[in-house]
Amino acid sequence: MFGYRETQTHRALDDVRLNAKVFFRLLDLLDREREIDIASEALPLVALGIHASGLPPTDYNLWLAEAGARAAACGLGSALCKQLTDEVADTGELDNHERWLAQLPHADLEEDRRWNELMQRWHNALNLYRQTFDDPSLGAFVRYVKLASSFDYKGHDDDRVTLMTIHSAKGREWPLVFVVGTEDGTIPSFRAMTEGEIEEERRILYVAMTRAKRRLCLSQVKSLRGYKKEPSRFLKAIPVSLITERTIGPAPRRQ
Repeated sequence: MFGYRETQTHRALDDVRLNAKVFFRLLDLLDREREIDIASEALPLVALGIHASGLPPTDYNLWLAEAGARAAACGLGSALCKQLTDEVADTGELDNHERWLAQLPHADLEEDRRWNELMQRWHNALNLYRQTFDDPSLGAFVRYVKLASSFDYKGHDDDRVTLMTIHSAKGREWPLVFVVGTEDGTIPSFRAMTEGEIEEERRILYVAMTRAKRRLCLSQVKSLRGYKKEPSRFLKAIPVSLITERTIGPAPRRQ
């Protein structure tokens, strides 16, 4: 990548020198990337500088000023502007320049709105992952994002519950989880005939069970449409000491 063609000598000092060369080149790349990142953050300061210098807002100056106004409207450069406020002697004059910048017409494009929404969803996904999972590796986070959906990144009301299929629950956790229909014929499905299909049904149930962080409730019916139902055979592997059973009778009929 950097054009070094040194032969491999299997000597520690030569390896260290080559690593040092590559390291300094990587630092140069990092500096250039930082310059690109800081460019958009500095646009509001550029616009303020144009207005403070008294230059006519025409041609390139107008283009830069409008770009600075757009960047400021998107929340860019706020830290640099605060730092500027701490450094200047006449904050009143600076306030006048900032009011001018805020009133300067700029394009409020739909792309900006979509980008801000995308960034917000990304931050929400990252914060949710940090709260839920202990693995800080990038690979684990990427797998989580792959399994998750946009539903995960939206706020949830405390007086509502999340209802979804077991398959779509992968990658998520909740303090309390209800799994409905844990009887034979449902889990495992009556369509599961082969040993491989039954084992896959077992795996799916266990995945659903691991979604609970503190408490897990498994429900099954004793009869359905006149047919007696038995609890799922998979539940027999759960130690009895971990189970608390509760029977709920039929709801009273309405008159």
